[in-house]
Amino acid sequence: MLTSAPLRKKKLDIDALRDDWAQSTQSLAEKVASWAQQEPGWRVDPFTETDITEEPLGTYSARVVTIHTPRGRLVLEPIARNYPGTGIVELYAWPTLFRVRLLRGDLHENWKIRVDSGFFLHQEWNRENFIQLANDLLGAS
Repeated sequence: MLTSAPLRKKKLDIDALRDDWAQSTQSLAEKVASWAQQEPGWRVDPFTETDITEEPLGTYSARVVTIHTPRGRLVLEPIARNYPGTGIVELYAWPTLFRVRLLRGDLHENWKIRVDSGFFLHQEWNRENFIQLANDLLGAS
């Protein structure tokens, strides 16, 4: 049975989107784990995987980062590539249950921080701001 060229191209485009998203979230996970490991008293668990199903990408696995700190636990978890547009990852804290969403910008390493009320924090996504944000989520004063 022959597969038509438009169907092959669509499949390749979907595979490329999924692969790009997987690479982007993997890079984010590795960066956050590295930043956390530099903090005294913080420990990063080995990466775990979560299965995500979304149209049109299908089902795929993404890395989850769990960080233990003296004040509580942080979890970085990819949510979806197609919401809203270029990708969303959640960073949430236990026991406070505070969270933020990281939305991937047009430049794939350019993550934007959005709080639950919907507005964006105008901060560069870097180690210093991640540590401050993590402490804020954990309820540090």
